[in-house]
Amino acid sequence: MSVTKNAKTGRYQCRFYDPAGNEKQYTSKKYFPSGITKREAEKIERALVDSIKEVQDRSSEKSIEFCISLYMDEYAKSLEGYKTIESHAKQVTNYLDGELINDVTSLAAEFRGSQLRDGKAASTINKRLSIIRGAATIAHEYGYTEGNFNSTIKNVPVRNSRSRWLTKNQYKELIKHCDNEEARSIIIFRTMTGIRNKEMERLQRSDISKGSLTIDGKNGKFRTFKINKEALEAAMLINFKNKMSYDVLHGHFNNAAKKAKILDINLHDLRHTFASWLAQDGDCTLHQLQQVMGHSTINMTLKYAHLIPSSLDGIASSLSAYIADDDDDKMAKAKDNLQLVE
Repeated sequence: MSVTKNAKTGRYQCRFYDPAGNEKQYTSKKYFPSGITKREAEKIERALVDSIKEVQDRSSEKSIEFCISLYMDEYAKSLEGYKTIESHAKQVTNYLDGELINDVTSLAAEFRGSQLRDGKAASTINKRLSIIRGAATIAHEYGYTEGNFNSTIKNVPVRNSRSRWLTKNQYKELIKHCDNEEARSIIIFRTMTGIRNKEMERLQRSDISKGSLTIDGKNGKFRTFKINKEALEAAMLINFKNKMSYDVLHGHFNNAAKKAKILDINLHDLRHTFASWLAQDGDCTLHQLQQVMGHSTINMTLKYAHLIPSSLDGIASSLSAYIADDDDDKMAKAKDNLQLVE
C-alpha cells in the first residue's frame, strides 16, 4: 500500500489488494481524518497493513471444507430437510477437499462446470452451490476473508419445463430390476401417491389409516386422499421409524433404472408419473389433480392438462361440418343463381 493525497480534498488515502486480488481503496473520510500529518497517515497505513495481513493469515489457514462444517453446524441444522443438505455437502467437500476459502470464487466455478459435465440436474447443482455460498458468508463473518464472496458464486439457470414420467411398462421394468425390497416398496409407494421427497421424510405410519393417506405438505398444508391397494401393501414393507436415507434409496433407484435401460429419470419423476397417470385416467379433473398433488396454484397443474382426455373432441369437427354444410348451401344457391341466369 502507499499513502497518497487526494488532489481535490487534500486528505490522505491509500490503496490495497484484498485476499482475492481485487484492488480497493481506503478513503480519507473513513480512515484518515482531515488535518493529520503525513507521518500520522503513514502510521494509520501501517495499522491497516497489519490488519489486512492478519485476515490473509487467518484465511490461508482455513479450508472450504472447514467453513462448510461451520455453516452446517450453525445454520443448516435448523433447516428443513437437513439430511438432504448434509448429503449435498458431502459431494461438495469431496470435490473441494483441502482447497482454501480465499479461492472460493474460482473453485465454485470449477465445481459448477464439473457438475454440469457429469450431467447433474441444474436444481441439484444449485443446492450444492448454495452450501458453498453459505461457507463463504460464514468465512466473512468469522474474519477468515475480508470480503463476502457469496454474490460471486453464480447458479446454473433452471429450466422449469421438465415433466418426465414413466410408462406402465417402464414402471414394471424398474420395479422388477430393483434388488432391495424396501427400496422397491418405497419406489412403488412414491409412484402410487405422488409424494414429494421432504413429505416422505416426515411421513409416519399413523398417517396411513383406513385406506387413506394424510400428507404434511409444503408450508404446513395437509392433504388427505384414498390410496390404492398397491400403495398400501408397499407401505407395510417400509420402516417408517428408521427410514432409508435419500442417498441409499437414490443408489438403488439409479441401479434399477440402469438395469431396466431407462434413461434420464430421477426419483422426483415418480411424482410426475403419478400425476400423468391420474390425468390420463380420465376420471380426474384439473382441480382434483391440483388438490391431490398439493399444488399451490392451478398453473403448476396445467402442465398435465394435455394428458387429460378432452370432452371437447367433437366440437372442432362439428364446427368443420357446420362450415362444410354452409359452403354446400352457398354452392347450391350459386347453382340456383346460375340456373336463373341461364
